[in-house]
Amino acid sequence: MSHLGRKRLIWLKFVPVILLISSLTGCVPYVRRRVLVRPPLMDLGQKRVIIGKFGGSELGISLEARQILIQKLKAIALTLIGRPNLGIENLPIKNEEGDLVILGEATYYHVDTYLGPPERSSSELSNQIWYTWATRQTTTVTVNLFLKLVDAKTRKIILSKQCVGKIQNWTSLDIPWKEETAPPQIFLPEPVTSDVFEYRQIAIERGVSEFCSQFMPVYKWKWEREAPDE
Repeated sequence: MSHLGRKRLIWLKFVPVILLISSLTGCVPYVRRRVLVRPPLMDLGQKRVIIGKFGGSELGISLEARQILIQKLKAIALTLIGRPNLGIENLPIKNEEGDLVILGEATYYHVDTYLGPPERSSSELSNQIWYTWATRQTTTVTVNLFLKLVDAKTRKIILSKQCVGKIQNWTSLDIPWKEETAPPQIFLPEPVTSDVFEYRQIAIERGVSEFCSQFMPVYKWKWEREAPDE
């Protein structure tokens, strides 16, 4: 089970307790509602947004970030104009095509896989002790994005933000060793990298979301007191 899954499971365990306390004390119950939160910088509203050049030292990450950004903006029904070769240096002085331009760079991408020390567990069956060994792999994926929101008509930079997207996941790997003493190095498994692409997508999405949170409305869950029946 992933780290996020364990957190969710722990939270669910407390729900019956909360409900029981409310019923015993006669408290007015609270309900969990999805609430719209306005962005801190600006609301794009009906503005026309040009998606300009995305580059940097990690071009593959940059292009993926551009696609994720487009998907996010399409979800709120904005008018999008794709101009992949348009940078701030060649932005027309009087741009009538759009109101805002978003530019970006991916400056860093790193994957780290760490195998912890072998851990032993034992069980007893028919008066005999059986040993099993495992190791815990920690996979960390980090991306750095440098994103800008520019006024298309004045070239003024409205927002310039360095965004870090990061995900860390833990996986248990079995070691084919049944003895009581620790396994030799040759029996230790190689790190599993089959999920790295998925983690990379999540890390990029988190970096883009950090940028978008400044000008896109988001929904958050909030506990509110339920109004009593009249």
